[in-house]
Amino acid sequence: MEKIACETIVFDFNGTLIDDLNICLRLLNEMLIEKGHPGNIDKEKYLSVFTFPVMDYYIQCGFRFPEDDFPALAKEFDQKYRDAFPSLPLFSDVMEVLAFFKGKKKLIVLSATKQENLEEELKIKGISPFFDRIIGVKDIYGRSKIAEAKEYFS
Repeated sequence: MEKIACETIVFDFNGTLIDDLNICLRLLNEMLIEKGHPGNIDKEKYLSVFTFPVMDYYIQCGFRFPEDDFPALAKEFDQKYRDAFPSLPLFSDVMEVLAFFKGKKKLIVLSATKQENLEEELKIKGISPFFDRIIGVKDIYGRSKIAEAKEYFS
């Protein structure tokens, strides 16, 4: 088998480096209930319907727009997530994997998290020094990170 050399490794952040599935699921169900919708999304449904933009995902989960104010929901989720973030664990072996590749490959983290928030979250978890580039998005509205990645690699 032929080896393929790579110079760069791109890591997703949420759900790959940071174990945030349970808090995202809890916050989603709380917000659904607060808006008068059934708050019965389980992990299987969450994983099967999660998509970008997040507004499309919210619709699949039961929010109704424009009746439910998407910008207000995004702000509420963002604040609650940021409040809970310090208690969220990294997945096991994340530090070891990053340490192994640091200096051997260019390491990039890519996320649909707002750039400033992503930088802060990486610092809180002590992993920002591992990355040569941190790529987040411009706002909290859960748009795709693909445009930022394309811009970086073009």
